[in-house]
Amino acid sequence: MKVGELRSARERLTRAYDALEAETASFPPAEAVTRLASGLAALEIGSRPLHPEIANLEVAAGSGDAALVRRTEARLRATIRQGRARADLMPVLGGLLGEWLSPDRKRPGVSPDELAELVSPWREPSAQSAAPLIARLEARMAPEVLARARERVREESTRALDDGEVSPLGEGHELLNDEGKGDASATRELTDESELNPLHREVAEALRLHWRQVESWDWPETGQVVSPIWTRNRYRLRPKLDLINASIVEALGRAVERALAPIGGPARLSRLLRLRRLEELEAPDVIVNNERRMLDDTVDAFGWLGSDHVGGLGTFERLRVDMRLVAAPSHDYAYASTEIGRLFAYLSTEIAIARAHDRPLFVLKTDVRDFYPSVSHALIEELLVWLDLDPRLVTLTRRLLAQPLPGGQRAARGLPMGLGLSRALEDMVMSMVVGEMRAAANVRVVRLVDDLIVLADDPSELVRAWTTLQDTLADAGLEVQLQKTGAAAFGAPLPAEVPQGPVRWGMLALDDEGSVVVDGAAVDQLVALTAARVAGHEALLDRVACWRDQLQYLWTWLAPRADLGHLDGVANAVASLSDLVIDDGSARWSSMREMLRGEVERRFLGGVTSTLPDAWLYWPLTAGGLGLSYPPADLVPLRLARDAKERSRGDVDGAPRLPEPVEHPERDADWGKWAASQLEPLEATVPVETPAAADELKRFVERGTRLGRPATELAGYWRWVLHTLGPDIVEAYGSYDFVATDLIPVQLIRGL
Repeated sequence: MKVGELRSARERLTRAYDALEAETASFPPAEAVTRLASGLAALEIGSRPLHPEIANLEVAAGSGDAALVRRTEARLRATIRQGRARADLMPVLGGLLGEWLSPDRKRPGVSPDELAELVSPWREPSAQSAAPLIARLEARMAPEVLARARERVREESTRALDDGEVSPLGEGHELLNDEGKGDASATRELTDESELNPLHREVAEALRLHWRQVESWDWPETGQVVSPIWTRNRYRLRPKLDLINASIVEALGRAVERALAPIGGPARLSRLLRLRRLEELEAPDVIVNNERRMLDDTVDAFGWLGSDHVGGLGTFERLRVDMRLVAAPSHDYAYASTEIGRLFAYLSTEIAIARAHDRPLFVLKTDVRDFYPSVSHALIEELLVWLDLDPRLVTLTRRLLAQPLPGGQRAARGLPMGLGLSRALEDMVMSMVVGEMRAAANVRVVRLVDDLIVLADDPSELVRAWTTLQDTLADAGLEVQLQKTGAAAFGAPLPAEVPQGPVRWGMLALDDEGSVVVDGAAVDQLVALTAARVAGHEALLDRVACWRDQLQYLWTWLAPRADLGHLDGVANAVASLSDLVIDDGSARWSSMREMLRGEVERRFLGGVTSTLPDAWLYWPLTAGGLGLSYPPADLVPLRLARDAKERSRGDVDGAPRLPEPVEHPERDADWGKWAASQLEPLEATVPVETPAAADELKRFVERGTRLGRPATELAGYWRWVLHTLGPDIVEAYGSYDFVATDLIPVQLIRGL
């Protein structure tokens, strides 16, 4: 049905409900029950009964029990109210899907000038050689270390290329274009049992055949392979490929990653920590010796790790070492709230320990300017040759880096966004940079992609690290981004040689006291950006999806699960995003809620005030709601968890109190225990399940399985939504099943 037809059906049903209520208004209760029941049972839409649950009320009507009859009449009149609400939904849901499915709907895009600006850095060739960086590295690398590193890289790269470990990517992979996602969806369950699936076998065999000629692989010659894609806070150029090509590209990336992993510090540190733990557990000699052999297969080629000393179990010294393994969870240049929160919690813990012991601490935060779009292809190739990567992989890497840009030219510099290969190459270069800093100065360095946090106990060490960072980047044709660089000192003056700006990262910052606070200016900037993005979409479902994505970005960078004492600031930031002012040229709204209600009534209900409850705005799209995120279901459980943690401080099984100062807190067990508790993320409180609530939850999950979702346990967020908003949904519509499951195009809206 079209929106106009659905609106007519709604008006017809509304007239029928009005007539039924008017007709029975003066009836005696028993007669009213009989007439209401027959009238409701007769209502249909598309030859389907609208109230199939209304039946078998004859006994109640004829029982002579006045109280029972009155209760039955009240329930039937409530059904009319709920029927009106369901009738309101008919043109709304039809209209929402209709405008979203329109290929001509307005969406934000990139202007030709903006596209030219995006492409420009990738087109400019860089002649930056790796010679200065290699000379710097070789000046402090022992020849036997370099020889061993080159040996391991050649062994692993040749083995990885010859092994040909290539498999189809999953349907959610960012590298897949629409065609690729469809193909991946068809082969979704890639378990051992799925080998029986003929489609899976065909895809796997096709990949094996393609891999035999992988040395001749190149980017597709037709179609726009690289496009501007909105990611988080701006457009970025990203490749999109079909399933076969995307799977091969990622397999090549894994081959390079496998070749470089044994010579990077993280691989050695992971093995070293595992070995120390086995020794502490007094594991059998055969297990310990095997772990030592695997440790010997790794080389800290660039001095990323330095000493093999990791500190004692349960000490802050050990935790400091663990922090060096924190990494972004994907090769998509995207961070996760857990990693960001852990780094800020670590920073806060370092400041607290220094302050408790009346020691100075110096902090520097910086990042590399435009690392991904600007790194030199010549530099990358020369580094790989220097490390003795299999020449076939060097050639393929050169080809992969030269991605086809919009307009036809090949990229002359930069690492393609979203590729595992790019992540491996970025790790290689940045490990060299960090190794140089650690060799030059006694500092602690933690890194996420190209963002660096440097901590020093001595101001001169911080200055040396800062100078070395700039010099090493210059040798690689790179530079720091001063606008995102800041430093702070606690317990002593900040040296003049380092940047004097505040320490900021994403949506968080350090205040003068060293506390982590929400960066109000950054939040305001995101709110303004989000308002413009939302208004740029015509379809309301697009507006909801856009706002939800922006909320997720904000949530990630606020790191609310980190125990930083900043949850009130998080709540204020989220409220700012919810109450943003949206002006699309035809109307001005003061919040997402106001805009959605007003636009639904204007577009689909003829300007008539609707009976839609607010709960419907936040109800799942596949269950008939609008799918807007409901922030209290995330925030309040974290507040409850934080309060419970504070109440438990000092208890036997609770969070520890701040210990008394000692001479060496980094080696002290009590300080280690306290620090570990500070680094532990908050676990959101989950609802207490009553029998009645459990039954409702079960029915909700069963509805989901009818729509094709696997029968998995609902996340805490959705359980809180059901407990909080479910009663309003039931009151408004009579049950959770207020929209027939076969009327919901799940496959179409699953990506929203």
